[in-house]
Amino acid sequence: MKKFLLLVCFAGLAAAGAFAQEAAAEIGFNFTRLNGSGTNQFALWVENDQGRYVKTIFVTRFTAAGGWEKRPASLSQWVKQSKVSNMSGTQVDALSQATPQNGRQTLRWDGLDERGAEVPNGVYTIHLEANLRNENRVIYSAEIPLGVSNTRRAQANINRKFYGGVPAEADRGIIDQVSVRPLR
Repeated sequence: MKKFLLLVCFAGLAAAGAFAQEAAAEIGFNFTRLNGSGTNQFALWVENDQGRYVKTIFVTRFTAAGGWEKRPASLSQWVKQSKVSNMSGTQVDALSQATPQNGRQTLRWDGLDERGAEVPNGVYTIHLEANLRNENRVIYSAEIPLGVSNTRRAQANINRKFYGGVPAEADRGIIDQVSVRPLR
């Protein structure tokens, strides 16, 4: 009986430790599907302060599973940074998902790199790239300092840049109301 109680207590402590690790950042945005081809693709990834790829948090399945070859304009910055061409099918499946329904999306970065190792404290940049229509795309980015106590839980400043021409007003809304919040 003592062994059983000890095992239960140990399992409880291990589970509490697993749940205690807090995500590194929370990213929220409104997503609105657009009609027509060459749109509705987006990727969310992290880079370190040297601009090196750390990890993909989310990418739409069409682009990740080879859509980038069929449509080279599809998420071209993510394709370049992630080096998706070097990934196995299993790796692509692990980071991609179907394009979501319209509405508020909330995603979290766990503070790990693509190999599953915890990243050191420092400044990281979250990037959210979306295809607006054909070659037109937008990238939102925000720096988040991890391990700096005075910025914890503060809303990060968001930068937005359009590529491929100025999109029609209706196309700008595919991704909007972006928020990035460091959590540790």
